[in-house]
Order: sequence, then C-alpha cells, then structure tokens
Amino acid sequence: MEEKECPVLTTSTGAPVGDNQNSLTAGPYGSVLLSDFHLLDKLAHFDRERIPVGSQSRA
Repeated sequence: MEEKECPVLTTSTGAPVGDNQNSLTAGPYGSVLLSDFHLLDKLAHFDRERIPVGSQSRA
C-alpha cells in the first residue's frame, strides 16, 4: 500500500510553514513582532484578496 504525502503549507514565496496558528510576540503578553514574516505574508495576501462584483449584497 502506498503512503500519500500530506500537502505542505507554504508561503507566497514557496517556503514551508512550520506553524500556521501562532505569531511571534515580545514575551507572553507582548505585542506582535514585525519580524514575523509568515504573519505579514498572510496579512498581505488577505488584504489583496479580490471579491467578485456579483457577490456583494445589496441593501
């Protein structure tokens, strides 16, 4: 029986992501660091996501 490879989560540049659920912070109660490349990459992709014109609700 062949083993199937699990898909690997990658950044927009193709680098594998080890942890998708947590961000780098300055200590346990500190703010999020701007050196967290994966978080900035996710936010940039989310910010540029396009919403098709036909899917907007009309009031």
